[in-house]
Amino acid sequence: MPTYQQLYSIPESFGADLKLLHLSEKNGFLPDLDELRALAVPGTKMICINNPNNPTGALMSKDMLMQIVEIAKSVGAYVMCDEVYRHLTQDDVWSESIVDLYDKGISVSSMSKVFSLAGIRLGWIATHDKSVIKSCLSHRDYNLVSCGIFKICGLEKSGDGAIIQAKIFLEGFL
Repeated sequence: MPTYQQLYSIPESFGADLKLLHLSEKNGFLPDLDELRALAVPGTKMICINNPNNPTGALMSKDMLMQIVEIAKSVGAYVMCDEVYRHLTQDDVWSESIVDLYDKGISVSSMSKVFSLAGIRLGWIATHDKSVIKSCLSHRDYNLVSCGIFKICGLEKSGDGAIIQAKIFLEGFL
């Protein structure tokens, strides 16, 4: 922490036992690897990271990512990396993808940030582990982070005139 809330709140909602590593400005908002080693105990299933970090922009080097991989290997854990900002840099310098560094690496990303296509809500998972893909396909669920159109529809049913006017205004842009 700080990080994108869904990275911990969704697993928590499914009953996952979470241990949060708090990032510090004195470390440049990069993980303290000694603290991560202490948190990665036998039975750890996954280490979840965000690279570059959201919201700080801190970018982990390949060396740091490899150290995280070694920590994960020591307990047999996956490393899932939210890489949604990975190619959004000012110097055209970005880290390697976790999926290229670790056979149990899982990269998640989307079209929303780098391609400025937030409204499309299109994302992906990349991994070399076929069991992860199989699990994702058999347990997929459809959910929304933003459900503005459903709010408009619901409020329209309730007769809220301001929402109806906003809908008429927005229809001109569709």
